[in-house]
Amino acid sequence: MLLREDGSFGLQVNDRQLGLARVACDAVFGSGNYVGAVVWERTRRPSYLHGELASTLDFLLVYARRRTAMPPLVSGVTGARKRVPLAHREIRLSCSGSRREASV
Repeated sequence: MLLREDGSFGLQVNDRQLGLARVACDAVFGSGNYVGAVVWERTRRPSYLHGELASTLDFLLVYARRRTAMPPLVSGVTGARKRVPLAHREIRLSCSGSRREASV
């Protein structure tokens, strides 16, 4: 395997690929190393031009090589020594990957 012991892997899929991607990743990494899925709204205005249900969401499946060795998903520590999760509403991630933090 090419990941370090504390490494993680992310796979971006849409709702049509989600089930098969989860099965494939479970087979490669093991279902116990599934960390979770990040869901975001790709678009707010779906198109119904094809006469089908429109997909507006994308998913990022996150797996670890060894979940117990993976570092916590936190961005820092507050003044009260509490961890701040990456999903905190006052922390915004830009497309470039740089982080802009508001006072927490």
